[in-house]
Amino acid sequence: MYNPFQSHAAGVDLDRDRADASEIHSEAFGRCREMIVRVRQHRETQALLILGEAGAGKTHLLGRLERWLERSSEQGEASVFVPIRLASGGRMLWRLIRERLAQALLKRIDDGRRLLQIVLPAPAAASEIPYDLGVVLKNLFEGVRVRESAAWLQGYDLPQPALDLLALAPPRDDESLEAASERVVINLCNLIAPVPVVFCLDQLESIQTHPGDSTGFPQFGSVISALHDGAAKNVAIISCLKTGLLVGFVEHVGQFAADRIAKRQVALHPLNFEQACRLAAARLDSVPELRALRAQQAEPVWPLDRRALKAGFPKDGLLVARAVIFRCFELFERWQGHAAEPEISTDEFLHRTFEERIQATPVEQSEAILRNGLPALFRLRGLSYAPPEAASILEGTLQTERPTAIAISNHDARGTGLSRRLERLASEWPAATPALTVFRDARRGIGPGARRTLERLKTLENRGAKLINVKPEALAALNALNQLLADARSEDLAMRGDPVPLATVEQWLANHLSPSLEDLLEHIGQAPSSDFTAQLVDLVNKTKIIRLDEAAGTLQRPVEEVEALARSYPALFGFAGGSARVLFRAVPPVPSG
Repeated sequence: MYNPFQSHAAGVDLDRDRADASEIHSEAFGRCREMIVRVRQHRETQALLILGEAGAGKTHLLGRLERWLERSSEQGEASVFVPIRLASGGRMLWRLIRERLAQALLKRIDDGRRLLQIVLPAPAAASEIPYDLGVVLKNLFEGVRVRESAAWLQGYDLPQPALDLLALAPPRDDESLEAASERVVINLCNLIAPVPVVFCLDQLESIQTHPGDSTGFPQFGSVISALHDGAAKNVAIISCLKTGLLVGFVEHVGQFAADRIAKRQVALHPLNFEQACRLAAARLDSVPELRALRAQQAEPVWPLDRRALKAGFPKDGLLVARAVIFRCFELFERWQGHAAEPEISTDEFLHRTFEERIQATPVEQSEAILRNGLPALFRLRGLSYAPPEAASILEGTLQTERPTAIAISNHDARGTGLSRRLERLASEWPAATPALTVFRDARRGIGPGARRTLERLKTLENRGAKLINVKPEALAALNALNQLLADARSEDLAMRGDPVPLATVEQWLANHLSPSLEDLLEHIGQAPSSDFTAQLVDLVNKTKIIRLDEAAGTLQRPVEEVEALARSYPALFGFAGGSARVLFRAVPPVPSG
């Protein structure tokens, strides 16, 4: 029989279907609900900070709120629910908010329409709407050029052919991606008004990318203050933070931001035994077969051993919800006659968890993965890494014997963004830093038609810059590393109901770096070399299949060099030997948005 306490580990997305004991944390839920009602009735932007220990149920509470909003929508009170898990630093926060808001609006409801068709006015009827946003919304309303329009709305980098199809110009040179995303978010909220937009920002502590990070909280405060003051008074902002970080959070964000984010607070407390029993009963009754059997029993938590559950409580009689659920999981397994789960070491637990999180990543996420993961990777290796002191196109500097500036450039080569990025790198590369390493997703090809891009790349390489085309397996491993560290920082990485300390996770990662990440670090230290991976990717994406000698001739490279490169990227290229020796595409072509 299914164990209704199976999901006892945190660090997962909102579980919409999880059984809920509504009387638990009812005060906090009531405060959230009252705030949204006030936003709807009085057109007054509101914010609430939810505090609680790790495992207290902050994420679960957001799931309850989402279900309530859905029921309200069914009764004619529409809203937009935007869950945002803050598993990254603050430099891309506006882009993250834009992506999640767009995804909420693009969701289909029961009648097949997208939510944006319910909560937004028809673009033709909207006044003072920016041209680019108007074009995209009109397409989405009419069901034309949907793929490109949805990609633009989410803030993905579009190649020139897609921009031409939408009849839109590339982003202006003087407008950063963060500024562009802020503009889109504020305009969307204004268009949605008076319908409430509910932003739920979970794992706020994870925005600090490392212990002692002095930039994450201030960046969060700046962004959320701008959202609070810039939107059309139809925004509700709910942030979730570990209780012990409140003082430091307020100090770092400053009084101006704290007045907007943390002026109203509510705490989630650990559960007493009676609350734990109600939670257990709700989970048990969520299984129809069990519910029928339980109707014949007088014991409220049957088939669990009530005394054994009580014995698991500490002297103060309180346990966080996660610990209660794990204890119930063990008792349910015992009732079914299953042997207790074998004890595993922390090392084995972390290995399993890390492997579970290694999954293929969309190319649109690569910049965020690199931006958040590279500094963590450097620190785990004991490398001295310093972020820029002021806003810069550079990510930071590795302070080694030969200081190396670090940059990320993952724009699609078919647009103008990559060429402009390389031009800015050439002008902003500080003379005091002799080396520059530029990271890019290897799946992003650079074709021979991108002449200006190739010229600027060559200029950088002639000055000693190195381009590293990051393999898909390295990106997947780096993403898993990001997730593991984010959950550890928020104490949501739980083993047998107890958080695994961040220091333990960092030490394990440092000692068990995947081969792809070891290879990535090794390439950073190598001398500059001519890398034609992006050109080969572009060629194979276009031809689908090509003879090895033809590819070598097109790229003006020795056949042996092309073959060696193809074999070193098995996630990108398929290779067939024999007399013909052909290359073919091992992965789908890079999406246009």
